Amino acid sequence: MFDLVNIFEVFLPQLLTYPNPADPLNADAASLSLRDPAAYEKKVRACVVAHCQVIAADLPSPCGVHRG
Repeated sequence: MFDLVNIFEVFLPQLLTYPNPADPLNADAASLSLRDPAAYEKKVRACVVAHCQVIAADLPSPCGVHRG
């Protein structure tokens, strides 16, 4: 029924664009997103800065150039 292309090109982008706070994996995040969307966005951005940049720095460059 669903192939990987459909999952990555349709399903996941829709899930990330339109999350369902009524059935959350993280209840605290869902509550904050409903109660105070601006605070939720600020917290998400802070988490991305704190965690994703470190991970990205450890990954190989897609063009093969060493970073670091």
